[in-house]
Amino acid sequence: MKVFIDLGDQTGENTGEGVKEFAFYDTGNDMFESFNGISTFENKEEFLQFYSGNEPERYLRLIPVNWNIKK
Repeated sequence: MKVFIDLGDQTGENTGEGVKEFAFYDTGNDMFESFNGISTFENKEEFLQFYSGNEPERYLRLIPVNWNIKK
């Protein structure tokens, strides 16, 4: 099962900058998903830039409607 994970502003270069990121976790494989080598994203557009599959909707629908990039 795929799960949306809100990472807040605790990852990578965004630490302390107030930029939120998200990732997708695969509970079947017990690991974070990677898309063309990238695992964390600041917004849907960035995710779509790296997603190369046929069904992006199966991931996009997991992102809460009220999730945004600012705190």
